[in-house]
Amino acid sequence: MEGEETLVFSITAIVALAVAVVALAVHYAVWGRRRQAAWSPGGTRVRRYGAWDRFVLAVTGVCFLVLVGTGLSGAFSEEGLEEWRLWVHMLAAPGFALGLAAAAVTFAERCRFAPHDAAWLAHGGALFGKQRPLPAGRFDAGQKLFFWLGVTLGFVALVSIMATLVPVFGDEGQEVLAGVHRYSTLALMVVVLGGAYALLLVRRGAWRTLVTGAAEEQYVRYYYPTWWEQLQKQQGHKHGK
Repeated sequence: MEGEETLVFSITAIVALAVAVVALAVHYAVWGRRRQAAWSPGGTRVRRYGAWDRFVLAVTGVCFLVLVGTGLSGAFSEEGLEEWRLWVHMLAAPGFALGLAAAAVTFAERCRFAPHDAAWLAHGGALFGKQRPLPAGRFDAGQKLFFWLGVTLGFVALVSIMATLVPVFGDEGQEVLAGVHRYSTLALMVVVLGGAYALLLVRRGAWRTLVTGAAEEQYVRYYYPTWWEQLQKQQGHKHGK
């Protein structure tokens, strides 16, 4: 039975990842190459991420990549992970758990959905058709969806595998938990793949903003106009005092 489950998961994972890659490639060929906003690099820079924000994202991201890299070989094999891969996997897991928890606490308030997010979603984030500025706070609705999906799937993957360490579920329960861990991780991989595509190929300057913590003024005004207005009101309030 275990062999059948491994085979089913292997096929599902290959198909899911292949479909995701093809879909992203099609999007890039049809729309992605034209996703260049009407602004030029340079000018005043606005702080978007603090040092703690970037540290949390870096730790979580690196640990996730290590877990995926070591875990996939075991997921596709009936023998499971080799000893050294298992050790690396186990060492990266606490870092991912702590990073995910820290990310949840750090970004939860900023990723609360607001009424103006409905307009962003109604236009598909301008990911299709004509590029246009859409209402967006410090994070747009797409980034908020990415955050909540990532946090939810990440915690499901962690809790399900941790539950297998408690010998109270029986053999069938252990198999179910292992399956939940595998498929939630696969779903998280697809979500991260989409997020990486948007970060690196669709939105010009996004990766640089994430690395340096600051974004050009025109970038913020174009992609996050609602947040920009809030910043201007705060500046005006300070000067008024």
